[in-house]
Amino acid sequence: MLNLSIPDHVIPIRAKVLDFIEREIYPVENNSIKRPPKAGGV
Repeated sequence: MLNLSIPDHVIPIRAKVLDFIEREIYPVENNSIKRPPKAGGV
C-alpha cells in the first residue's frame, strides 16, 4: 500500500510553500484567465 502521509518535519515547509502559491501565483493566474485576449494578436 502506498503511504502518502507527510512527515512532521515537512509540514512547516509545506505550509510556507502553499501560502506562497496562494499569495503570489493564484492572483496572477486568475488575472491572466479573466483578461480577454487583445484584438489584433499578440
